[in-house]
Amino acid sequence: MSLLYAIVTFFLFGSSTCLELVENCYGKTYKLPFAYRPPVFTGKLYFTPNKGGSLKLLMENGEARDPRVKVSIGKVTFTDVKEKYGGIFSIAYRDETPLDVITLKVLPCSELVEKYYGNNWFYDSPEERKLLDFTPDNDTDQLLVLWNRTNPQSNKGVRGRMSYSDTWQMACVTQSDNGHYYFRKQDGTVLKTVQLLVKGHEVQRSATVGDDLFISYLVCGGSWTLKFTSDTQIETITLMKAGKWSKDLRSRSNRASVFPNGIQFHSIDNSDFGTYKFIDSQGNVGMTVWVDHGFLPTYVYVCVIVGIILVLIVCCCCVKKCCCKKSSTKRDRSAPQTAAAPAVYYHDVNQPVVFYAAPTTDDSVQPVVSPAPATTSPGPSVVASGGQGVTPAPSVGSDVPEPRFELKGMSFPSAPPLGSDTSHLSDVYNSDKLNFL
Repeated sequence: MSLLYAIVTFFLFGSSTCLELVENCYGKTYKLPFAYRPPVFTGKLYFTPNKGGSLKLLMENGEARDPRVKVSIGKVTFTDVKEKYGGIFSIAYRDETPLDVITLKVLPCSELVEKYYGNNWFYDSPEERKLLDFTPDNDTDQLLVLWNRTNPQSNKGVRGRMSYSDTWQMACVTQSDNGHYYFRKQDGTVLKTVQLLVKGHEVQRSATVGDDLFISYLVCGGSWTLKFTSDTQIETITLMKAGKWSKDLRSRSNRASVFPNGIQFHSIDNSDFGTYKFIDSQGNVGMTVWVDHGFLPTYVYVCVIVGIILVLIVCCCCVKKCCCKKSSTKRDRSAPQTAAAPAVYYHDVNQPVVFYAAPTTDDSVQPVVSPAPATTSPGPSVVASGGQGVTPAPSVGSDVPEPRFELKGMSFPSAPPLGSDTSHLSDVYNSDKLNFL
């Protein structure tokens, strides 16, 4: 018979020398593999929790030895798996040493809901729910029935209530409400697992010496215990316990006023800067307040200094670039440029330009046509109205020659070139109107 057991063990579990890792959701039911179900397996099934503990017998000869194990033909279930049930399954025949075959890992498959101290929590329960259980985080062995549809009397004296619209309601939640909530069917099957995580409020206040400081707190916390840790001291002191000031701190209490919704400190000094913790009667921290001198965090000053340095660098680069451009422009302007030669106009060569004198009543004044320049090459001498030919001097400082006027009947010969013989010329002035001699 022992040989038969050894053969069966070899064929069924010979490949289990390496532990099989399985994962299961928190609060769900775990079904063991077919090889460990009766009538195939009739030996002993053990379980060792990961968190420490002794070896526990779960099943023997096809019968359950633990209330968490449900055994039927071809089916073995490990119900309501919680975090502490993560561990190792072992098997053995008769009095042999147990052989580890399965490592069970429990995963947090629950829905996470986060709230702050004093908030209200409303949750729409799933359909077909008949039970609502609660396991607090600080005691996973405790299972509380919060709501039972078939037994309304069990709903009294518990936190929360189920509304007519099948909504689970809890007012002023605290850290004591942290844990897992299981919505189950009538047979205990888990439909939904919700993990509630409540956090305390964190507030930072800035003040200066001599100011009045008001710190508000939650009304639903009841009579608070106030603990204070100064910035200059490591030791934590209790300023107020269950809503009453400590006898050893009368001097501080004289500078504070307690109101239903908060505490006001009058004319604070350096000893009032530090951390204040408001703790309820169950030891839950409802709010933590940091009171500082109003200085900005170190990283803010670092960012400001770095920003100023960057701005200065950018400004220096811009100024340097502008100076380089101005210096280049000045060098271009100071470079010698070839002056353009003035235009030279010669009579009888350029296009004529007509100039008109101011109107007069005497018809003897006629417009004189002065030739406009066409080229800068030297031209022939100009013949004036008197018949004398001269070589004109080029005009200086003007592109257009000045107008010349000549009275009718009068001749103004042009000046002869320098060095020429002018002895044969005589100055003659003729005018019919001025000839009164």
